[in-house]
Amino acid sequence: MTEQKVKTSFDGLLMGLGVGLGLSLVLLGLGGFAGRAWVSHTRDAVRAGWTLVPAMTAATDLKEGTELMPPMLSSRLVPEQFVTSSSVVLADVPKVTGLRLTATVKTGQLVRWTDLAPRRTLVTQLFAARDLAAGDRLTDGDLAERQVTSTVVSASWVSEKNAAIGRVTVAPFAKGDPILTTHFAP
Repeated sequence: MTEQKVKTSFDGLLMGLGVGLGLSLVLLGLGGFAGRAWVSHTRDAVRAGWTLVPAMTAATDLKEGTELMPPMLSSRLVPEQFVTSSSVVLADVPKVTGLRLTATVKTGQLVRWTDLAPRRTLVTQLFAARDLAAGDRLTDGDLAERQVTSTVVSASWVSEKNAAIGRVTVAPFAKGDPILTTHFAP
């Protein structure tokens, strides 16, 4: 081979190596950039939902049936993915005070609305103030008002005195029995 051909071949080899090395560096840079973007995206996806937010937890072990009071609760930072609409938060403490637990809640465990019995609503209903016989015409003195839990009241219970006074009974009432529309003459 002539010196000219060797030099040209050698220059071609060097140029090929230079281009190959340059392309390799460009591809390595692009791969590194893409890899870093993927790692960053994956890290953000893993961290999503792990932002800490305050929620109410049991300060001590609380047994089923316990009436909740503020000292029994503590505010604790919890990953937001574990705090749902059923979780009791700080703003709910006045609403849950006095409610009874329907389940045991361990120290540090989130207190949930589903762990609490609903507050009972009291309503005024009429009761027999004395024993009443069938055929008696009801007077104001025959009726006594009492507060009862709304869950025990049916549609036949009478709550207004003006709906009962003057009505004739078709069945006897014992003192303390609820006044029912089913015991009135038509």
